Amino acid sequence: MEKDFRVCLVKASLLWSLAFLMLKGASSADEPKCEISCRLGDGPKDEETVDPDSITPSHCSIKNGRNISRNMTWKEVNDKITPKPGEQCLVLKTGNSEKRIYFASLGLHIERSGPKDIAANVFSNVTLSCLVDKTVTALDDLLVTWNFKNQSDPLKTGGKYRIPALEPITSCRRAFKLEIINVTENDKGVYTCHQTCKDSGGDVCKDSAQFELKVHSPRQKEYSPPLTKNESKCEISCRLGDGPKDEETVDPDSITPSHCSIKNGGNISRNMTWKEVNDKITPKPGLQCLVLKRGNSEKRIYFA
Repeated sequence: MEKDFRVCLVKASLLWSLAFLMLKGASSADEPKCEISCRLGDGPKDEETVDPDSITPSHCSIKNGRNISRNMTWKEVNDKITPKPGEQCLVLKTGNSEKRIYFASLGLHIERSGPKDIAANVFSNVTLSCLVDKTVTALDDLLVTWNFKNQSDPLKTGGKYRIPALEPITSCRRAFKLEIINVTENDKGVYTCHQTCKDSGGDVCKDSAQFELKVHSPRQKEYSPPLTKNESKCEISCRLGDGPKDEETVDPDSITPSHCSIKNGGNISRNMTWKEVNDKITPKPGLQCLVLKRGNSEKRIYFA
């Protein structure tokens, strides 16, 4: 009888285990697939605000997060997988739904929206954006301004600049933007967004964030007039050792004359600089070897 009782206990235990596994399996099947990833720049329009110190959902996988524990906080996960330290980049995908993850504000701070370093081409338009906490925007004495470099006077709308009103972008954040029109070399440098608010004589929300704008100018190509009948035949070649006694000094970054052929330079573009041509055809890297032949005249080329 005792033996039968033990058998019954074992069977009951197995049944309970089987039932538990079936329930767990059913729960997992009903639970949408969940993934946390990092995406800088534009992201989903939907949003979710989380406590940065709360643990991420245990059933969510982390894209490119092989060495990340499942018991890490949202902030720890962000810090592990973001390619730019200090930037929030998390996106939560549940089934077919995607949401940009924002951290609940831990104070009355103003923050950059995006990376610190901004690159722009000359004559393009650029928008810089800072994030202001909604609780701060509700204060009657809030003042937000943009400054360029170390100038004491804040920037104002007009001419090159446009500063729109605060724009809601999430349920708890407002965007404070600066639009710079027709960027030139004179616009490169550090831009700072400031917020201040006075309360009983003391500034309770004074804070700032900075961007550095870098402006790229395309290299100017040297204009070469078309070859005329009276223009002498021109050839650029490489000659190490003794060369012509006559010489000519050129800017190494200027374009070679378009009407000049390049000896043994079948794969060389006509729109290359003197230095690029030298580097292509010299048999000894780092040595200058160019010779310019026009008609019956030859000159050794030296770089300025």
